[in-house]
Amino acid sequence: MKVLIFQIARELLLNVVKHANAEKAVVRIKTGDQILSIVVEDDGIGFELDSVPAIREDTTTHFGLFSVRVRLESIGGKFRIRTSPGNGTRVIISVPFSSGEEGKGAKNDHQDRDRG
Repeated sequence: MKVLIFQIARELLLNVVKHANAEKAVVRIKTGDQILSIVVEDDGIGFELDSVPAIREDTTTHFGLFSVRVRLESIGGKFRIRTSPGNGTRVIISVPFSSGEEGKGAKNDHQDRDRG
């Protein structure tokens, strides 16, 4: 799951580079109540949300945001986009996680290394 979340954050940052014409981008990561939240925000040109078919189910183009949505949904996550022309863009993703699962994974990785 960590790799998938990294890939999603990377895709959002690539969108900033490709499309936003931004001076600044900020990434914030927060955990709480078994939810991981990542906010990617820029001061770029923004866009009309309705102009991006990738948010809708019937998309055949603009696979970046569509891919983000599908990958998040596959792990129980969600995303929201706040944007408007001239006002930058803020994308918020949230993914459920269990701190116990994180600990088990680290312990198992360590045990596997010791066996080898």
